[in-house]
Amino acid sequence: WSRQGKNPDRELPETLAQARKAGFGAIEGWLNSFSSDERAMRFRELLWRSGLVLPSVYHGGNLHQPGAAEQTIATVLEWADRARDFPGLLININCAADENKSDEALRLQAENINRLGRELRNRGMHLVLHNHTPEMAHNAREFRAMVALTDPKLVGFCLDIHWVKKA
Repeated sequence: WSRQGKNPDRELPETLAQARKAGFGAIEGWLNSFSSDERAMRFRELLWRSGLVLPSVYHGGNLHQPGAAEQTIATVLEWADRARDFPGLLININCAADENKSDEALRLQAENINRLGRELRNRGMHLVLHNHTPEMAHNAREFRAMVALTDPKLVGFCLDIHWVKKA
């Protein structure tokens, strides 16, 4: 949308209608659709009118640097609280892209992911990690670290095969 000079919020009603017309029954939304009570209410209304189901929402954020990670976690939880009426919602997170995360940064990222996964589980939601190229670079160094360092009871993975292939 941005490449075409379009505003995603303005285009959303048409986009949802086109998805339904194309035969889709569900969509992945954006967590920022729940960034305010007003936006959340509008998004729910548009979903209801479209007849689409919302199994997951996508968001990105830094979880490997202390201050930024705290802000990411606070934002995700605040917005997720507005989405509690979607039982079992998957929160699909892509960590900040950086191919050169240190071992310590990866350890901190995994701790924060586990913490976020625990908080979301307590809300009846599930955390899954989404990949792009950086997580798959260097023989999938970051991806492998997250598999090894996160708790499978708290965190799942949503492999984006397009980015796996590109990497």
